[in-house]
Amino acid sequence: MDAAEKAPSLLLPVIIGSFIVGAFIFAGIIVVANPQLLNFNKTTPTPTVAPIPTDTPMPLPTDTPVPPTNTPAPNPSNTPTPATVSYEDEITQQLINKTGIKINDIEVGFGDKLDQVSRGTVKDKNDISGAGWFAAKDSNGMWHVVYVGQGIPLCSDINTYPFPVSWISHCDDGTGNVVAR
Repeated sequence: MDAAEKAPSLLLPVIIGSFIVGAFIFAGIIVVANPQLLNFNKTTPTPTVAPIPTDTPMPLPTDTPVPPTNTPAPNPSNTPTPATVSYEDEITQQLINKTGIKINDIEVGFGDKLDQVSRGTVKDKNDISGAGWFAAKDSNGMWHVVYVGQGIPLCSDINTYPFPVSWISHCDDGTGNVVAR
């Protein structure tokens, strides 16, 4: 049998061998890039995302009455002014309350802010993705987060505020139907 007759019979083993060598090279590259794949005995918990309730009213701070004392009135020049809470701190605290993310783990992004409404993003620094939030200012000048999530907000949550349609173009009418605003 000459070389021309042997060539077709050797072609199939050469092709199969090439695929096997290529598979081992590919697997080696994957393991070098991801060494945690070799940890067979360790389990990684699957992250879960809890739904964020949007229909729970936000508790508002209340003034607790202070009983009168018999001490003389303070001198206005010596009285420190009460600390005001910044817009960012107010929104961040409300997002902590609504999402349950711990203060050391929360990452809040502040996007557009108009006179009465604002928007941004929120994320747990230990998670891969986050959510969007929308806030509105009440008549007392207090900001309230009215929606946090990745889906379509309820019309009843957002339509009472002047959110631009370019920010929220559609909403859920409460029956699962998505409607244009």
